[in-house]
Amino acid sequence: MKRGLLGVLFPMLLGKVVYGYTKEAVPGIDINEFRKKHMTEYRNMVSRTPSVGSLKDNMFAPVMYLACYGFSYYKAAPDKITMDVFDGMIDAICKSDIMKKAYKGKNCFDQKEIDKYVNSII
Repeated sequence: MKRGLLGVLFPMLLGKVVYGYTKEAVPGIDINEFRKKHMTEYRNMVSRTPSVGSLKDNMFAPVMYLACYGFSYYKAAPDKITMDVFDGMIDAICKSDIMKKAYKGKNCFDQKEIDKYVNSII
């Protein structure tokens, strides 16, 4: 899979929240070294992942990028990233300001929102 616009944006948008949480949750971690390992692993993982097409062609493209981001987070330091830390990272992303702004007043599982999303892709 090519690291397109979404592949570059997700780490930029989520980095502050993810690394801020990690610094608090894993005492003694060298956050700069971890970030470098994480981003290297993320780029490698994205390049190894088969393409699912662009967002226009496949609404699951962002999911693939986020999956690579999450798996590479664990793979960057499997000795320090426990299941609890990983779950906390996901929770931190879900409760982040950017997610609150993106989904303010919306129900992601509302049929109206699903139809709007599908129609924007078509």
